[in-house]
Amino acid sequence: MTLKQSITKWQHKLALVWFIGSGLILLVMLVPTFGGALGDEKKQAWEWFIQMIMPILTVIIGSWGASIAKNQHSENLDTFYYRLCLGISAFYLLLVIVTILIYPIVNHYDPLISILKLMDISKYWLVPLQGLVGLALGAFFGSK
Repeated sequence: MTLKQSITKWQHKLALVWFIGSGLILLVMLVPTFGGALGDEKKQAWEWFIQMIMPILTVIIGSWGASIAKNQHSENLDTFYYRLCLGISAFYLLLVIVTILIYPIVNHYDPLISILKLMDISKYWLVPLQGLVGLALGAFFGSK
């Protein structure tokens, strides 16, 4: 194994740690959001989450996109990047579906919340994740 291959392997592992860890934190953030523990402080809690997590994920995806751009003449792309795009895309789409399907449960605990209010609240986690998905897919589809 050359040094370059070794560095790529470790980059993949670090990226996985960050994406899996961030996804778990995001799921944990959903519990107090839906359970009402955050009350009127949802916005501040989600701003904190975004500030703590998104800059690092943006660096990871941005540097990955730059490395793909350098190798645009290659038809072979590391399967890790495909799997990463597939994983965060599936996770994003799952969260969109969960946001809609969880409404009856949320409404049971808070009958005053409407489906539109729930969709509005979901922007706290969906918009930042959508940005990451867009970066990742842009880098992937922008490669040859």
